[in-house]
Amino acid sequence: QEYTYDAWGNLIEKRSGFSKLHTFTYDCENRLVRAEMMVNSQVHSVGTYRYDSLGRRVGKTSEIEGQTEHKHFLWQGLRMLREQTPWQSSLYIYEPGSYAPLARVDQNEGEAEQRLYYFHTDQIGTPLEMTDVDGQIVWQATYKAWGEVETLAVNEVEQNLRFQGQYFDDETGLHYNTFRYYDPEVGRFITQDPIGLVGGNNLYQYTENPMRWVDPWGLSELLGLVTEAHGLLDPTAQKFRTTALGVSEDRKMFIASSEKKVPKIQREWAEAKGISVVNGQGHAEETIIKAGKGATSIDASRGVCLHCEQLMKEHGVKTDTHTTGKKSRKRLGGTTCNGV
Repeated sequence: QEYTYDAWGNLIEKRSGFSKLHTFTYDCENRLVRAEMMVNSQVHSVGTYRYDSLGRRVGKTSEIEGQTEHKHFLWQGLRMLREQTPWQSSLYIYEPGSYAPLARVDQNEGEAEQRLYYFHTDQIGTPLEMTDVDGQIVWQATYKAWGEVETLAVNEVEQNLRFQGQYFDDETGLHYNTFRYYDPEVGRFITQDPIGLVGGNNLYQYTENPMRWVDPWGLSELLGLVTEAHGLLDPTAQKFRTTALGVSEDRKMFIASSEKKVPKIQREWAEAKGISVVNGQGHAEETIIKAGKGATSIDASRGVCLHCEQLMKEHGVKTDTHTTGKKSRKRLGGTTCNGV
């Protein structure tokens, strides 16, 4: 395979062998607006995409071998709530505070009858099966390591959800991942991380381990979200407060502050993104751990103090935030993060 990128790091051509060529076109905000696949020099499929002011995809038109389909998408924060075609609508229901799907309700245009389907997912929330109300399997798939469907054993009902936050586009083979598009064939995004090096040194990386981690927004590591949340505070508050975000094994996310309560502007931000708010007294990292939410990774807006570092190690929590190696000045002569 051969890949070609533009000056902004966006994939503009993907050539597979001598017969297949994908071309991609972007807008001024590096969002994919058109994709075309040529097979043996003939147009096989075309997709065009539309977004709202928040960067969420609200519509797409796909044409595959002469068959055209229009879809519209409605959102609840950063979770896709409903998709609509001229003949059907599908409503999605998710696990609380998560992007793992629980159920889907379909309804044909002009009909009162609704059809209910249930998702059966793996350990990271990827759909393995979908069943109807009678328990009959209507969709079933197995995956390769990086999320590409390996076998589609049952396909009686169209089902396009993949890794958490991802939607499969048949016209390209890509997965729409909220703020970027993901190529499951190679396990990387087709554009650079919009938060830059804050998300890590590899600007196209999905996650380090797709068996344990997911990236529902295409924004990579927690540090990027911490930067976004902390940046909502006024400059003075940013200097004296700490913001921390944590994520659990089942991909639930939490936000905490060094204040007793997470500020309103951050609470509203978190609610829109499906992130749970955790309040408490102490360091932000400490608050998340002591809340007993099962956080496995925590990052913060400033260096992690020695006490919090020790507490995180005791609870098996990892961090990509730099550690200061120093005790907190506020805790000198007082209690540690362990309450000792």
